Amino acid sequence: MPELSGRTEIGPLLVLAPTGQDGNQTVELLRREAIPFRLLPDGRALGAAIDDSIGAVLVADESLAVSDLPDLRRRLEAQPDWSDLPFVVLTHGGSGACRAPDERHLPEALGNVMFLERPLHALTLVSAVRTALRARRRQRQVQDHLAERAAKMEAAGRLTGGIAHDFNNLLTAMVGSLELLQVRVANDPRAAHHADVAVRAVERGATLTAQLLAFSRQQRLGLPPGAEPPALASPLPAEADDHSEPEPPGPRVPVLVIDDDPAVREVLVKGLECDGFDVVEAADGRAGVTLIERGAPAALAVIDFAMPGMNGAEVARAIQHLRPGLPVVLASGQAVTAVLDGITGAVTLHKPFKIAELTRTIHHLLDRASPTSRALPN
Repeated sequence: MPELSGRTEIGPLLVLAPTGQDGNQTVELLRREAIPFRLLPDGRALGAAIDDSIGAVLVADESLAVSDLPDLRRRLEAQPDWSDLPFVVLTHGGSGACRAPDERHLPEALGNVMFLERPLHALTLVSAVRTALRARRRQRQVQDHLAERAAKMEAAGRLTGGIAHDFNNLLTAMVGSLELLQVRVANDPRAAHHADVAVRAVERGATLTAQLLAFSRQQRLGLPPGAEPPALASPLPAEADDHSEPEPPGPRVPVLVIDDDPAVREVLVKGLECDGFDVVEAADGRAGVTLIERGAPAALAVIDFAMPGMNGAEVARAIQHLRPGLPVVLASGQAVTAVLDGITGAVTLHKPFKIAELTRTIHHLLDRASPTSRALPN
């Protein structure tokens, strides 16, 4: 979350004053006007003295002549986006031919620069310095405002993402339960119709949560409205017929299901058992890893991504460390492809998904897995 500076005050004025009587008068004037300043010993000290806290710089052009301008420019170019340090440069009076030979390059080197010709009227100098400090204070205020706004947007994004995640879990439990119900009421046209209507309502809810998650990512990543959020991984192309019967599983294959949401876990377990799998379940990542440590049979693991303690990617890595090459299905309502590094043969399913889609994904992974990854532990 962006840090708020919590302050609109600025640091002192850096002064690299002219030498002799002009310098003494400048210093006395700043003291009399109660303008906080820090006097620099020479031009070479200017670059090193500049940081984000400085209010402005008052400098004589002859002092700049002995300064390290390339170093000064590098420091100014390294300013944060909100910062544009003001410079008040005291120049020699008279015609342009009498001025410092590199003076024409100062606007390019310093950026935000105001020139005052000597001899100076005291009121002119004080007014220019106060204007520079006021501009710097305004920069700080804008930066604080933007940081506060960014923090609020990120907080809104996190809240929205959390709500969408919980709602996706509810939808996953609902669509899985409806699939099981559809099988039971297949011979009752009226009941089957109502089940189909409920499934379509769940699908509309899934569209809504996808929009909420897109909003959440935009706020947390700071995107231009309408920018493309990260694409969700899709393990398999969608089937044209959502109600097609799953392929016969053959021998009952053991599958480990890890999900901290009881309703989602129950639906996944019952649905996979109905599709011919032997299911071992765990209520969190640590419990799932412990089952594997104790030799639980599993040809594949279905793992929820957002869980307390260990997230799904961490659980998958721990399980594959114990059982290399074990296929993994990560179930998530968000884009998690960036955290799949180090996980062999993992695919993601976007919640809410149907049991039939999960079954097709499992068969796909098992079909491409090596015989050793499907073998049961001794």
